[in-house]
This record gives sequence, C-alpha cells and structure tokens, in this order.
Amino acid sequence: MLSRPDGQKSRTEEHCFPKWLADHITDPPPEWDHFRATSDAHEVKNKWTKKELAVVARRVCRTCNNGWMDSLEGAVRPFLPRLMAGTGYTLQPNGNAPRLLATWAVKTALCLELATPADQPIPEHHYRSMAELRDTPPPKTQVFLGAYTGFRAFFHQPRRITSMPDGAHAYRSTFIVGHAVFNVMGHSHDDQTIFTKMGGRAQMTPQIWPTLGPVRFPPQPVMDDPALWAYLKD
Repeated sequence: MLSRPDGQKSRTEEHCFPKWLADHITDPPPEWDHFRATSDAHEVKNKWTKKELAVVARRVCRTCNNGWMDSLEGAVRPFLPRLMAGTGYTLQPNGNAPRLLATWAVKTALCLELATPADQPIPEHHYRSMAELRDTPPPKTQVFLGAYTGFRAFFHQPRRITSMPDGAHAYRSTFIVGHAVFNVMGHSHDDQTIFTKMGGRAQMTPQIWPTLGPVRFPPQPVMDDPALWAYLKD
C-alpha cells in the first residue's frame, strides 16, 4: 500500500510521474531539470537533472506497485494522453474516464506527498482507503480538471487547507502533466464537507469527481502562468 515508512512490507520505488508521460510531451528536453521548492516562498531547496522523470516515492509496497498501481497506470492510458496534449474531449459521467482519471489523480497526489513531504497535508486514512478501493477515489475527496498553456510540463504544489471547522485535517494538491491541471482536495472532517469553487475557478477547473455531469476538455478559460499562480492562491 501507499504508506508511511514504518511498516514491515517490502518497499520499492514508485515514480510519481510515470516515465511514459514524457513520451506525450511536445519537444521534450534531452534531460529533465527537477526542482523542489517551498510551497509558500517558491524558493528552490533542491535541484537535480535526469534523462527521465525522477520524482520518486520510496514508501510503496512492492505488491501494490507491481499490482493495482501498475494496472491503474494502464487504465488511464486511453484518456490521459489526450488531456496532456490539450485535445478536445468530453468526459461523460456514466463512463469510466472520470472515475479512472480521478483515481489516478488522487494516487498521484498521495505519491507526490510521500516524495516531497509538505507538513503531512494528506490524512493517513486516505492512504489506507486508496489501497483498499484501488479503482475509485477515497471518500471525502474531490477532483477538478483544468487546462494549462504555460511552459511547465510537470509541476506540483501541495497546500494545507486551514479553514476547516473543528480544526479538521484538509489538503489541496495541484499538479500539471502536459496541458492538464489536476486539483485534488480532501479532508478528514466527520461531516461530508463539500469544497465549492466559485466564479473563474469553477469555469477553469470543473469537477470530475464525484461526477456532476459531462465535462468538456479543455474548459474555458485555459490557464496561462499568471492565471495558474492566481488559482494556486488561497
């Protein structure tokens, strides 16, 4: 399972951004520059260069990595490259695409948190639920999808949500793959709190999970870099 490093199961490396995603980037560089920055000041803490994508979590059990997680990667291949390319596509609520893409987005957000911890913004039980459900996002999570036209092929920003009642644990994890922007939000409150995006944010990133209706990609407006940073602000 996706896990903190205190278990006894055999651990292996999981690439948070799978290597095959690079095959769907237009004009990929010969080497990828990786940066790890503080989420608030955007100050670079670490930088490394690899010929492949190398954001790795070393806290995943071997059985899960080679089992359901690998199967999930295969299941999104018919859909995810279209989004990465910015190709027009409609996600139908009664189809598999919204559920599989949302599950993949949550799994990726959990993996990115393990690879680049940010004050543990994701509740522990979401890791357990993800490993148990495998092809459906955990309860109390929502996934939103936007489109991006800037220069960042891959990007991630985790944030803790501090406005929850009773001090409940809540998080927001936003990441970019190609021209697709995924925004994963979740919480640990006892009530079924719903995060609602208003105005321009609702138009830029419609909700794909839980499904509310058909979602046309790319939504309008498409984010450029100034719009991305504005979207990421609390």
